[in-house]
Amino acid sequence: MIRECFKLKTGILFERNAFKFVGLDPSMLLPEVKTRPEPVTTFSGNRPAPEWPRLTMGVHGGLVDVNDFVNEEEEDLADALSDANDMLGISKSWWILECVPQKIKFQKDDDSWVKKLSSVISSPSGRVI
Repeated sequence: MIRECFKLKTGILFERNAFKFVGLDPSMLLPEVKTRPEPVTTFSGNRPAPEWPRLTMGVHGGLVDVNDFVNEEEEDLADALSDANDMLGISKSWWILECVPQKIKFQKDDDSWVKKLSSVISSPSGRVI
């Protein structure tokens, strides 16, 4: 999304040193946004850590420099290879909320609106009840 802000020339100001924390190389964005290289299929070194530390401020209010920079392409590869975060599988209590009926509103082909109460539990035929 940061890359898109630069492409659209929104004028949003970013802390230049913070780009490294999100895997962006500032030289790829300034003065003109360069096209991304081809996706990678292997890591150039070790696989990136699953979690990055939060931004930390230095003694004089500046951001601490990132020593283990990982570029966009390798971060994308790490995201693609990571496990899915399925909260319905991790915490079974979330299934209770799946059973609570919800009011839904949709527009039919004749431009009329239909309101109904529905839950997101699927029937055996695959239709949402």
